[in-house]
Amino acid sequence: MTKEIPEFSKGDISFKVENPNILITKDEILMNMNSDDIIYVDNRSEYALVMDQQGGNIPGAIHHWYLDLFEEFPNYFTLKKKEEIDSELLAKGIIKDKTIVVYCESAPQSALVYLVLKELSFPDVRLYLAGYDEWRIICSFL
Repeated sequence: MTKEIPEFSKGDISFKVENPNILITKDEILMNMNSDDIIYVDNRSEYALVMDQQGGNIPGAIHHWYLDLFEEFPNYFTLKKKEEIDSELLAKGIIKDKTIVVYCESAPQSALVYLVLKELSFPDVRLYLAGYDEWRIICSFL
């Protein structure tokens, strides 16, 4: 046992995205705001949408909370069956022949949705990594 606090060298915490095509930037979103080929999907909770003080969401976005992909049990969650997820997404207008852009506050929830959509064979899914944290700032200038 010791009272000394060890020192650790600071490592490189940067990361490289192997396929940058999975990401979309605010500039790309702004340039394509009126495109009928893109569906924006907000993966935040209903509470986050209602309580946000500066704009709510990206204009025209469809709300699909990331936890709606799961079945809840007393101590854990499991992914719903593919058919059930497909049916829920289709009912909301989230279809495979469009580019799907998923976002949340800053990517942790939407990254999970991205992976599920790719697993469900959605061909063109993009992740807005900066998410609504960045969009909220953009809204204040529009």
